[in-house]
Amino acid sequence: MDINEYLVRLIKRFRADMPILKNFAQGIVAPFAAAPLAPFVEWYQASTGLARRVRCVFEDGGVYGGLVRELQVGQRDAEMPGPAYQAGSLVIEPGTGHFDLESPAVFARHLDPLVTILRSDVT
Repeated sequence: MDINEYLVRLIKRFRADMPILKNFAQGIVAPFAAAPLAPFVEWYQASTGLARRVRCVFEDGGVYGGLVRELQVGQRDAEMPGPAYQAGSLVIEPGTGHFDLESPAVFARHLDPLVTILRSDVT
C-alpha cells in the first residue's frame, strides 16, 4: 500500500512529464538488469574504502532477503561484498517496509551500536 500511494503521488506530480519519469526510472534500474548485485557490491566496496564502519539496512520483504543472504554467502565463498566486509554490516530490519526505514527509531537502532563500536575502535 505504501508503494501504491507513493506511485500515485508520483503520477500526480509528473502527469505531463511521464517520459521524463520513465527515463529517470530506467536509469536507476538499468545497472541492476544484467547483474543484480554488481552495482551494490561496487557501492559497498567504495563505501568501505572511505569509512571505518558501514551498515546497510534493508527492508524485510521483497527480493532483499535473498539478495542479502547471497551477499553474505558470497563473502565466505568469493569475497563478493569485498575484503573490508564486516559481519553485521548487511542487515535486514525485521517487520519493515521501504518507508519504515526512515523512522527515527529504526535509524537509531542501527546508528547507536555503530557509534558505540566506533568509540571502542578509537580507545
